[in-house]
Amino acid sequence: MLSATSAIAETVVIDGIAYTLYAESKQATVVAGETKYTGCVVIPESVVYNNGTYSVTSIGYSAFGGCSSLASIEIPNSVASIGNYAFQYCSGLSKGNIAIIKIGEKSVKIVVG
Repeated sequence: MLSATSAIAETVVIDGIAYTLYAESKQATVVAGETKYTGCVVIPESVVYNNGTYSVTSIGYSAFGGCSSLASIEIPNSVASIGNYAFQYCSGLSKGNIAIIKIGEKSVKIVVG
């Protein structure tokens, strides 16, 4: 039997990135995948799944947590929120690097390390 929430949100992997897709709002959240993210990850502004286009608007709680081999990440302007602990224990990111990420109309300063 399907639950009511299964029709509303679905978690899928597209091009190596796990997303929870929300059918009603056509929005997507980057979430932790079954395998850890490595190397350079580029999050797109939108993804296509089952003939639907979803805007990537958030990075979920602990989405990249523990991804020690994550070297860099590009976050598009479409991302309006980043969950707590999203990059916790990402030791592969250069310590002490400062990144300015534009999220919508705001700029956020992130210090890694």
